[in-house]
Amino acid sequence: MAGGIKYTDYRKLIILLVLMTVIVPAFIFGNTYLRNLPAVTAGEPIECTVVRMHTEYETRNSRYITTFMTDDGTELDIDTTYKDHIGRKTVLIVHGKNGVREHYEIPKLTAGRIICLGLLILMWATMIYCRAAGKFTIIKEE
Repeated sequence: MAGGIKYTDYRKLIILLVLMTVIVPAFIFGNTYLRNLPAVTAGEPIECTVVRMHTEYETRNSRYITTFMTDDGTELDIDTTYKDHIGRKTVLIVHGKNGVREHYEIPKLTAGRIICLGLLILMWATMIYCRAAGKFTIIKEE
């Protein structure tokens, strides 16, 4: 026997899933900009060269880091993207010790990012499967 869900509750669930689908990826892929907000708002473009790539291990997560060096010797640590390699020259927007890329590049996916995106996909797949298989019905309110 299939379970029932009120139409208003179903609508709230869909709105929640849509919001999570927008907010979670925006946070995952925009995290570098949030961490380096001073550079985004008040920085100036400077050509930098990649001098080192390494991984930082935090309590439960790891982070891929690329170290850029400016012409004056300042080192900037920014999340690694798929285009990075030692010796690569690119333009960064720099303000003090903070820096962001001038043009957006997709960051390397860490385990935490993969798990979050996988759970998001799993939520939608479960919702679509339950609806298509008739596991629950939508009850119209009168």
